[in-house]
Amino acid sequence: MALTFDVCQLRPGSASFRKETTTALEKVVKTFQTTWEVIASGISDPSGVDEILAGNATGLPSVNNSVYSDPVSGQLYPYFFCTNKSVRRDPSNAYRFEVTCDYKDDSGDENPQDEQTDAENYCPVVSFSSAEQTQTAWSGSTNGSTRAITLPTGDFYDQAVLEKAGVLTVTHTQYENVFSEADFRVRIMHVNSAVYRGYDPGHALITGISWSKVRVPIAPNTTMLSNKVTYSIACVNKTYQYMDNGGLVQTDDWGWHQLRIRSGDRFLLNGGDMDSIVSNSSKFPDSIGPCFLKEDGTRHVKQGKEAPAAPIDKWQVQPNTNFGTFLRECP
Repeated sequence: MALTFDVCQLRPGSASFRKETTTALEKVVKTFQTTWEVIASGISDPSGVDEILAGNATGLPSVNNSVYSDPVSGQLYPYFFCTNKSVRRDPSNAYRFEVTCDYKDDSGDENPQDEQTDAENYCPVVSFSSAEQTQTAWSGSTNGSTRAITLPTGDFYDQAVLEKAGVLTVTHTQYENVFSEADFRVRIMHVNSAVYRGYDPGHALITGISWSKVRVPIAPNTTMLSNKVTYSIACVNKTYQYMDNGGLVQTDDWGWHQLRIRSGDRFLLNGGDMDSIVSNSSKFPDSIGPCFLKEDGTRHVKQGKEAPAAPIDKWQVQPNTNFGTFLRECP
């Protein structure tokens, strides 16, 4: 006779709910445990079966591939995966094994859902946290007024003034039946091309993507192969002040764009063309260092002096994509 197993989930189980608090986040981490009985048969000697064989018996949950199902309500926690499985032989019956499976909800946000007919019909799990980022401060307040951070001459300080900025991190986990490395490449390090959770285009950046093949329970009482995909998205609102052709200090919101000061050692004469480019030192012998430039390439002056606020160019260097074409929200 061949070795066979009878598998049965036992009624006793356990659950724990623990609050975890960090600098930026407070969440309740849920841990559930189920217990299973495995009886080996078809062999005449218990030495013909061990804990590894019993732990892999058909019908048992598998680590990172089985989600928790409430035995009373029948509802599923579709992202609440088995993280640990242990097997113990019954000391009083060598053919009997007790298997325990642990499930952990690290996000602290998952709620039970009814069984669906397709993995992509399960609501995503979305959690939020915050981080800080150090960046160059282009404007600040002094004597009650806000202006560009420059010396009275319009020059910049030798050491840049830095500021702390808050970054909202969105962790978004969902099932995608089709996902490949090609999808990864056209999404990672891309910014939003449309408004995302109230953030204007260019203000949300996908900084990380992880995915794995899993079997997801679906109705009626079966499973399907899908991909559990988790996105990390950093959202920012960053403002600065700049001076442009009109000569007025203005405020702009730059998100994940790159800023560069528009300055150079050469500039166009007013009304000139590329043949009328002159050097700053030849036109102004007492000038040292580069001068600020307008968008048209002419020297940026105000009332005959160097403009008091630096003109800044905003460059979009991160490619963009429409998050709404692949990120799903719960209806």
